[in-house]
Amino acid sequence: MQSKHLYNCANYVQRQYFFETKEYYNSIDIYHQTKNLEAYRYLPTKVSKQIVRRVSEAWKGWLAALKDWSKHPEKYRGLPKMPGYKHKERGRNVVIYPIDAISKPALAKGIVKLSQTNIEFPTNAKSVAQVRIVPKLDHYVIEVVYINDAPLSNGKYVAGVDLGLKNLMAITSNHPGVRPMSD
Repeated sequence: MQSKHLYNCANYVQRQYFFETKEYYNSIDIYHQTKNLEAYRYLPTKVSKQIVRRVSEAWKGWLAALKDWSKHPEKYRGLPKMPGYKHKERGRNVVIYPIDAISKPALAKGIVKLSQTNIEFPTNAKSVAQVRIVPKLDHYVIEVVYINDAPLSNGKYVAGVDLGLKNLMAITSNHPGVRPMSD
C-alpha cells in the first residue's frame, strides 16, 4: 500500500512539474523532490528509489511515445495517455527490492530476506540481483531475479535467441549452413 502511495505522490509531483514546464524530472531530480515525503521514508530507501525511478521511466516513455505518435500516428490506436494514478483503494504497485535491500548474511545462508519485512524464503542461488513483489488480481507473486553465473562458451559456434513481441522468438547462429528462423 505504501508503494502505491509513493507512486501516486511522485506522479503528482511529476505532473505538476510537467504542467508548469512541459518537461519531466529525471530519476535524480524526482528523487530530490520526493525524498522527504512520508510515503518515501516509510519504505526502505533502496525500494523507494526504485518506485520513484519507475515514475520517471513512465514519463520518459510517455513523452517518447507522444513524439513518435506525432510522426507515425498509424502505429497507435490513439493518442498515448499521460501516466495516471493508481486507484485510491484498489490500486497496487510492483515493489522492487534491489540487492542492496536484501540481507546479505541471510543470503549467505541460502535465505532471501527482504529488508524491513518478515518476508524470507530459501534459495539455492547465491547471485540474486533483485526481488519483485508483483500484485495480481487476488494475490501477490514474488519474483526472484538471478544473475546467471554460467560461464560463457568459448566454443567456435554460438547461437542467439531473441524472444519477441510479434513473433514467439527469433533464432540465429554463426554455424555455417544454419539459417536464421523466427516463429
